Amino acid sequence: RPVGEIRSIQSERRSLDEAKAGEEVAVAISGPMVGRHIFEGDVLYVDVPREHARELRKLTHLLTDDILDLLREIEAIQRKRV
Repeated sequence: RPVGEIRSIQSERRSLDEAKAGEEVAVAISGPMVGRHIFEGDVLYVDVPREHARELRKLTHLLTDDILDLLREIEAIQRKRV
């Protein structure tokens, strides 16, 4: 279920435009409260619009297997929500 919108990402007090797999970052999300709506250890996904996911899949030659697996996982979650 959607919980909020990402406002910022930081690592070691530096603002980032993105975070890569395996990086530990702080993420400010508008909306949810930690301990009430989201909890330590929860896995959070970006809600990629279906049209965007469809377009990204056309670029398989540019994407890693990890990214393609993640896109499939996000699409499966979206199908369950409908």
